[in-house]
Amino acid sequence: MVSPDGKELAFSATDQKGVTKVWIRPLAGGKATALAGTEDGSVPFWSADGQSLGFFADQKLKTVAIASGTVQTLGDSTCSGASGAWNAQGVILFDATCGGPIERIPATGGTPQSVIQPGNGQFVVGNAAFLPVGDKFLYYAQDKDRRISIHMASLSSGKSQLVLSDTGATLSPPH
Repeated sequence: MVSPDGKELAFSATDQKGVTKVWIRPLAGGKATALAGTEDGSVPFWSADGQSLGFFADQKLKTVAIASGTVQTLGDSTCSGASGAWNAQGVILFDATCGGPIERIPATGGTPQSVIQPGNGQFVVGNAAFLPVGDKFLYYAQDKDRRISIHMASLSSGKSQLVLSDTGATLSPPH
């Protein structure tokens, strides 16, 4: 995942001892650095200010402050293919379970709340991605025939609208 300023890359990789961690590397070249406390970390995503990363490890959503190395556990996420998104207002959206719902939680911690639930013919929802401005985000929905559609929703209004129906893509059943 490329940082918001386009200067760094965050990824998960296995070190020489066989331990998977979250790493960062300057895109202009240079050495990759493993972030302490991110053991078993996967699917990293940046905070809007580029100072922190969210990631998933041990069936939990966690964050790490890059400068201090402070790791915080925010909530449960039992989906091995979980994804996350972090906006400028300090809200994190993530897949708590495979297939939905999409949950929201403050980056400072708290109780996760469902934002988008599967329904209205949707079998699975997930992969939220914030739009650059405001509280709007995109997510996918999959119907019982495994057809994918893309929707846009707003955190403040709670409303969701179809952006693209039947993208032609299909996903494997949730695990």
